[in-house]
Amino acid sequence: MSHYTVLVVGDDVSGALAPFDENGSKVRDAKWDWWCEGGRWSDRLVTRGGRACNSTTIGDLDLDAMRAAGRRRAEGWWEEAMKREDGRGREILYGIGPTTTKEQYLRQHETFNTFAVLKDGQWFERGQMGWWGAVSNEKDADKWQAEFDKLLASLPPETKITVIDCHI
Repeated sequence: MSHYTVLVVGDDVSGALAPFDENGSKVRDAKWDWWCEGGRWSDRLVTRGGRACNSTTIGDLDLDAMRAAGRRRAEGWWEEAMKREDGRGREILYGIGPTTTKEQYLRQHETFNTFAVLKDGQWFERGQMGWWGAVSNEKDADKWQAEFDKLLASLPPETKITVIDCHI
């Protein structure tokens, strides 16, 4: 069981996801067995009007506000993690390794990306998601961020995007 985020580009979210359904998919290495809009990542998109949502257009997306919100969340998580005496717990629960600095952690969480992007029938992903959050063939975080940013920048302002919580 794994949950992960997918950014679906376009108006027909269900139709775009359908070919990747584990139940009846004709695609090898199906990507999900169920999904919902937002889910564990509800309201991560922020519009220029300040509205938190799961779906909006590229032109209405406020990336600066999203970065600030991500940094605030990460600051809270960092503080919680530092109260733990168990370093292993910090790594498992918060993703803070023994050499991770606070600034690295905050920078990591102030960027906007999802684990995968579905655009025009093509599935782009940071790695292959498996059960229990195990990821194989994972790309370097900076490389994935660059790919994600390039893909977003290529979209016209009227393009609809939706954050999906996928389960496999």
